[in-house]
Amino acid sequence: MIIAYGDNGLRMTSSNGETWSKPEFWKQPQGITSATYGQGSYLLLAGTGYKGAGILTASRNGRDWSDTVKVDGKPSPKPYTIGFGADKFVILGGEAGSPNKTTTVMTSDNGKDWSKVTEEKEDTLLSVIYGNGQFVAIGVRGRVAVSKDGETWKSAPDRRALDSFISIAAGDKGYVGGGLHGLRMFSPDGLKWTAREEGLEGEHVNSMCWTGSEFVAVGFGATFRSSNGLSWDRTENADAPLRCVYHDGKFVGSAWRGRILMSDDAVKWREVHKVDKHVNGFITDQSA
Repeated sequence: MIIAYGDNGLRMTSSNGETWSKPEFWKQPQGITSATYGQGSYLLLAGTGYKGAGILTASRNGRDWSDTVKVDGKPSPKPYTIGFGADKFVILGGEAGSPNKTTTVMTSDNGKDWSKVTEEKEDTLLSVIYGNGQFVAIGVRGRVAVSKDGETWKSAPDRRALDSFISIAAGDKGYVGGGLHGLRMFSPDGLKWTAREEGLEGEHVNSMCWTGSEFVAVGFGATFRSSNGLSWDRTENADAPLRCVYHDGKFVGSAWRGRILMSDDAVKWREVHKVDKHVNGFITDQSA
């Protein structure tokens, strides 16, 4: 199953990426910006607009959703991202637009009861994944950090703002981050980043996917593929999405406003559905 999430609490489900359920919304104006899957449940997080807190909802089947729960990270606002690994849920937040460096870490053993673990004077982490036995998070000014337990984090050294990642994926032998103008970099451990590659101006890699056999980086104007994260093939694409996920042999993506796209190869995209609100992303029990 795929769950699409977005503005005004938008939630829709699909078994194939093409046919979608009737959209659901919530009363709050906040949009859902991050999601994860763990312990048999899908957890969706909205952090924007709640000073000092985010809101969280959960479902085991994508149809019946729990009442929204306030996730309080005070004094630091805006939880940005949620992840799951090592039988633990993790929320990272902070003040990405502030000159004051802040990252707040919250963890939960069940996705319901949250504890604030720490508040670091480090650049804010905006997105987190779990793969190869650890969490890897990317943030502002090029920051990348890793954690085995979701509580104690170690930052990659010598990172530059120029090399900031928009997206990241875990493969069987390491990680690949993608960024502006076709930026791609590889790391075997999440700390040492090498093999820097660029594309053409404007080919921003907004989505990095791992298919089980290769990395697929989807950018504006080009799609890049690599089996090892080191050597890449570039193909011009058309109507590429802002976000995409790989599911059951297909790529499913979203584009402004409310357009859902599908592709067999992440190069040629076609619109299969449209909804009134923008779709910020997707989660599956495979992509979490």
